[in-house]
Amino acid sequence: MRNLMGAITSVVLGSYLAVALMQVSVPAYPSPFDTIGFLIAGGATLNSAISVILNSNVIITYISIWLIAGIIAGIFSVSEGNTIRTALWIGGIIGVLSVLSVFLQNPSMWFGDMLERNSFLLSQFIQAMPTAILSVPTAALVVHIKGRLVTEEEPEPPKQIRTVCECGAIYKSKPMLCAECGRVLHGSDTDIPKQEEIHS
Repeated sequence: MRNLMGAITSVVLGSYLAVALMQVSVPAYPSPFDTIGFLIAGGATLNSAISVILNSNVIITYISIWLIAGIIAGIFSVSEGNTIRTALWIGGIIGVLSVLSVFLQNPSMWFGDMLERNSFLLSQFIQAMPTAILSVPTAALVVHIKGRLVTEEEPEPPKQIRTVCECGAIYKSKPMLCAECGRVLHGSDTDIPKQEEIHS
């Protein structure tokens, strides 16, 4: 669930940035999809790696958006390997948004040639999965930083205490009396020799 939430948040932010920074024109989607037009158009743009690579004017912006999306994904991921799972969720979501964008603009395609339609669907998801891997570098970096911060904040474990009585009994605490021989081990003013305490 954390991975899915991270993926949804990353896609929403990435879609908004894609529309805003890459000046994507949001199509006139039919109601009620027009209310999330930026999300659909932005998601489709995130899944357009091949066309973006051919356009040197926006490639830096495009990669930067993916790196920012990776930061969000990293916040929700619990391990560096877990970022791959989040990336796969991201790929699935932008694949759905890409397909939705096309079918909303051209509904007849859904009822057209089955082979053409299925080939298109497959191509969108095949492209989306590796494209979403662009989010992994910064996601893994964020997870690594989180792990370092948690490690630094953890208090040192207390030193282990062993109490050894003269009779040979060993305790992992500081008992008042020895259960084996009855000697007073702590809190006594008698002349009975005290036990040896070993800190390790």
